[in-house]
Amino acid sequence: MLSSFGEWLVLRNRLPRNPIDQLTRPRLKDHLPRVPRRGLSWGNRPRFGADQPRRPQPRRAMRWADVYVCMLADGVAAGSSDG
Repeated sequence: MLSSFGEWLVLRNRLPRNPIDQLTRPRLKDHLPRVPRRGLSWGNRPRFGADQPRRPQPRRAMRWADVYVCMLADGVAAGSSDG
């Protein structure tokens, strides 16, 4: 805005040159990339090892087998109605 006014003054022969052109702006500092306000959500999180094939998870399978056996012992997984 001031630069435009200075150009107008120069065009009208009110000033020999635009004084605003003599001003220098400070250099912008390099900023780090911004992180989303709420951080990384599940939708945009980086996928580490996405190029690797999935490995079998034997311990996870054994855990679920243990859970199923315990549910059978409690009568939950059998599907029988006692009443």
